[in-house]
Amino acid sequence: ADYGKFTTIQSSRGCTFNCGFCSQSKVTHRRWRAKSVNRVIEELQYLEELGYTNLYWVDDNFTNKPKRTIELCRAIRKNKLDFVWISEQRVDLVSKNLIENMRKAGCRTISLGIESANQRILDYFNKKITPQMALDAANTIKEADIDFLMGTFIIGAPTETLEEIRKTLAFACKLNIDFPQFHIFGAIPGTEVWDNLVKSGKIDAEKYWETRVKTLVPTLKVVEKEMRNAYFDFIIRPKFIIKQI
Repeated sequence: ADYGKFTTIQSSRGCTFNCGFCSQSKVTHRRWRAKSVNRVIEELQYLEELGYTNLYWVDDNFTNKPKRTIELCRAIRKNKLDFVWISEQRVDLVSKNLIENMRKAGCRTISLGIESANQRILDYFNKKITPQMALDAANTIKEADIDFLMGTFIIGAPTETLEEIRKTLAFACKLNIDFPQFHIFGAIPGTEVWDNLVKSGKIDAEKYWETRVKTLVPTLKVVEKEMRNAYFDFIIRPKFIIKQI
């Protein structure tokens, strides 16, 4: 949605989590460094002077410390900074207090990292979450009156079967989200998954170090067809159609 002049902003770097598909744990050594709230407010005031009204927080983990995020949101309101903004969100960091403060400070869109409906795959990726957490987080976010909740999913992890893929695709329809975003997994250099696949001889590091590589068990053609069907199933639901109207 177009909320006016758009730009990105970053209030912190790094992430203290260690997801197997993400390179941040190695790039930043699981350290999280945040700018002071006052420094972020100064940057926001400068962006306001330039006429920006729409922001995307590109922090590796914007709510890594929820108390600090709440402090920032309250400072945004105190300084009467009128922005509409987007952020990404882990399901296990969602709370009513956090999301309500984000909403009051201008958050209208959240991208929620759900990843999979299969606990085996979540454990493989070291996500430290459960599918139930995703269900609860989605409900909490929508109850806080967030305009648009995007659920993001990873399809095709190493060893993931077609049945498990279908389970995740179907899971999207059970969640209180506005739209799903399905991503076909690719092993990326600098991640734990990549290192393990190289050590086991399943990836030629010299061949793919620059490009990443898919690790699908079913064929790409089959998985793409399943994803297309899942998108179609999502948008033909009466609940979705009524929302659009």
